[in-house]
Amino acid sequence: MSSDTEEAEFLLPLDDGDSYLEQGDDFEDSDYDFEMEPSWSPQMRADHLQTLLMKRKTTVKYLDRKLGASPSASTDSLVDQAYLSEATKQRARHERVALEKVEAYLRELKRYFDLDANTVEVHLKEFCYIVKVDPSTRKIDTVYNRGICYKLSKWLERRRNGIPTRIPKVDKLILEDINLVLKPSKMYLVLGPPGSGKTSLLKAIAGRLSTATGEMTTGSVTYNGLSLNDKKGVHIENAISFIGQSDSHFPRLTVEETFEFAWECKTGATHASKEYVVGRYAEELIEKLDSEKADVKAKLDALDLAHVANTFVGSSEVRGVSGGQRRRVSVGEMMPLTTAPVLCGDEITTGLDAASAYQLLFLLTHYTRLHKMTRIISLLQPTPETVSLFDEIILLAKGKVLYTGPIGNVGSYFASLGYHPPDQMDIADFLQMIPTPDGEELFNPSEEQKRTRSTPYTIDELAEKFRESYHFQRIKSQLVKDGSYQHQWENLEMESGGSQAIVQASLKNKYANGFFWSSWLLLKRNMILWLRDRRFLIVNLIKNVIMGLSVGGVFFQTEAVSSIYGALFQLTLFIMLGAMVVVPDQVSDRNIYYKHYEANFYGAFPYVLGKALALLPQTFIDIMIFGSIIYWMVGLAPSGHLFFIYIAILFIFSLVMNQTLSIFAAISKTKTGVQGAGSCVLLMLILTCGFIVTPDNIPIYYKWIYWWNPLAWAYRALLVNKFT
Repeated sequence: MSSDTEEAEFLLPLDDGDSYLEQGDDFEDSDYDFEMEPSWSPQMRADHLQTLLMKRKTTVKYLDRKLGASPSASTDSLVDQAYLSEATKQRARHERVALEKVEAYLRELKRYFDLDANTVEVHLKEFCYIVKVDPSTRKIDTVYNRGICYKLSKWLERRRNGIPTRIPKVDKLILEDINLVLKPSKMYLVLGPPGSGKTSLLKAIAGRLSTATGEMTTGSVTYNGLSLNDKKGVHIENAISFIGQSDSHFPRLTVEETFEFAWECKTGATHASKEYVVGRYAEELIEKLDSEKADVKAKLDALDLAHVANTFVGSSEVRGVSGGQRRRVSVGEMMPLTTAPVLCGDEITTGLDAASAYQLLFLLTHYTRLHKMTRIISLLQPTPETVSLFDEIILLAKGKVLYTGPIGNVGSYFASLGYHPPDQMDIADFLQMIPTPDGEELFNPSEEQKRTRSTPYTIDELAEKFRESYHFQRIKSQLVKDGSYQHQWENLEMESGGSQAIVQASLKNKYANGFFWSSWLLLKRNMILWLRDRRFLIVNLIKNVIMGLSVGGVFFQTEAVSSIYGALFQLTLFIMLGAMVVVPDQVSDRNIYYKHYEANFYGAFPYVLGKALALLPQTFIDIMIFGSIIYWMVGLAPSGHLFFIYIAILFIFSLVMNQTLSIFAAISKTKTGVQGAGSCVLLMLILTCGFIVTPDNIPIYYKWIYWWNPLAWAYRALLVNKFT
């Protein structure tokens, strides 16, 4: 076969609906002469994307035949003699060993459960996302335009010119007329310049778009024919995972504990609910997998984190795993191996080097095809090797789709519009540059194309040209079809022992665990975090001893009533200040809570209860050390039962103050906001507690604060306990 013929055949568009890897399944090694590669490679663009596609096909065949389950292949020697170097083969063997452990676990489950039955096909039809924006809002805030003088001058200027001082918000389209069909077994790459709507698109697919502050959506997003608003008893959100850009974790949990907590929250600490397992062998298998925590171990092996399983996740303040490993922890935490057929990843390779990013996406590609999952990933600046792992590309600009279709056709599509990449530009950079002002430099039409178009296209024109293309018409025809999904969710029956038991169990209930078990999991996690923060424990111990000795030394064995009043007031004041110091740290935990809550790990009430119960040991230790020193040094009522009443009053007051100030940690955006609001509250509590201003002299308009003041009640109770 001649090289010209090979090149022409190699560059043929893919069949409708087929990925390049699916086309590669029928590709024969004898049809491609590896010795002829130098003859056609120089004719390719410098991005060498087409070369990578071919190499990936060959690598997959090498893995399947040389290392996998196709011993009958007759062309091992030919593939072995291809461009694959020994280092590449060794790396492939290492990857295969890591994946084999996960495949062994999934094969065991497949013996009794049809894991392929959880396929999900996502349809977006004429979808729009509209937000309310202030037209006077500046894109870049400066010290000048954020100041009160600037705002006051603008307000006066509008008043002088007769312009309304309150400018009504206007609608802004973040996503406009999005039409997509996302099929199982495929990897979709979302590209676009900053501000193009990539994150909004992924959140729309995952059902995470906010509509709480006036945002609106039009059109529809359906999953196997059902929408989130018409779920018919099916919690579709449990079939979708979303991985954000940031790594939000508790730094003092180990990698394995982070995975284990996510697994327990999403599955109820079992690989299949007992009510859906029928047969002795199936029950024994599930018990074995549960005892081994096979899901957790499989993800550790697949993500190459097994060797750091017992290492802290870490942060900027706590030493732990590396940044790349922490990124893989974020992926593994939100990537159930069996219960989430759809995964949306928002720039999940941010912070990773090119090799680590490729390895991570190679893993996702493997399981996407192996278990017919759907993966939609946005990347910022992927390398050609990484791009070659995907089946289709979705190119966005200003919320509009400029192209979606097979990756092998994207170059020829834009070439037909007159856009050509420079010799040293990668395909991803080329695509992201097209909708920018610099994209005009890429417009280099042929003489024939200049007859119809001699100027570069605008973003609106590019979007319109795509709507006229064959790729868009193919999507429209697929959106019209109904009832052609591989797995139907209409009238979903939760039959015991069905082959879809694992999937059905995850969709039946919003949360995998009940209220009490969720509270216990959260309590256990918070207790682990408390015990491991040794610096906090030691500093708190020293603080309590020093403060107790200081107050006790000033009021040592005093008999003056006014001094006792002062000692008890300082006692309660230090408790309030201690709560104010601790509570702002809860702001940092809020991002983790939002991530877990949106993923249906647990509800709000179990989270609050678990956190409150975890405060009890530290509160009790503080009160016993600090309170006991002051009690006996000051010489308060020398009676056993009065001492325990005194401890109980301080203990309850400390809990009340912690929970009261926690309200500000829940609603404030920053730690400084919590401290500012807490300072105002503490000031009012101190002024109206009855010590600085006696109750009879408190103004009538502040009197109600006195009766609602927890400090006033605790202070009076301590006085009664002393003098009764």
